[in-house]
Amino acid sequence: MSKRAEQEYALFKIIEESIENKALKQRLSYLLKWYDGKAQKNRHCYHILHILSVLLPSATAALGLFTVSGSEHIITAISSILSLLTAFLLHLLNQFRCYENWIRYRSTAEVLKSEVFRCLYGDDTYCGEIHEREHKLAIKVEEIANGEIVQWQALHEEHSEQIGGSSMPKHE
Repeated sequence: MSKRAEQEYALFKIIEESIENKALKQRLSYLLKWYDGKAQKNRHCYHILHILSVLLPSATAALGLFTVSGSEHIITAISSILSLLTAFLLHLLNQFRCYENWIRYRSTAEVLKSEVFRCLYGDDTYCGEIHEREHKLAIKVEEIANGEIVQWQALHEEHSEQIGGSSMPKHE
């Protein structure tokens, strides 16, 4: 387990131990793990696609430097395949939007964690007894989650319009 994963796991444990309301504890645990997992998955996807999007054109250019008598057709075919793979890879980068998703999911996870700590350690927004603070936190957590849903819908409607597809039904 990486150091960052260990830190996240320890943080999740602190949150689970500090929240008294069982439903809120389960909801926060679920959301934090979900957003953290999605952020990691999209980060890995982005890095892999990005590295390949640099390596494939570089390999294509390097391949053009080699000329062996009688191998021109093979080199041309390999260059064409690499160029095709590069175009497809760039399409995947645009289609999956791994970078944007990574940033959005990580940001949402960090906002959730920030709200939890504000609640647990006495921010002015979360004054009162623990059950009152947790009630305010539950409302804030749902506002954050609903805001993410609205943002996701808007992003996918925009993407559908860009590629000429039908947009999703509007959430009102």
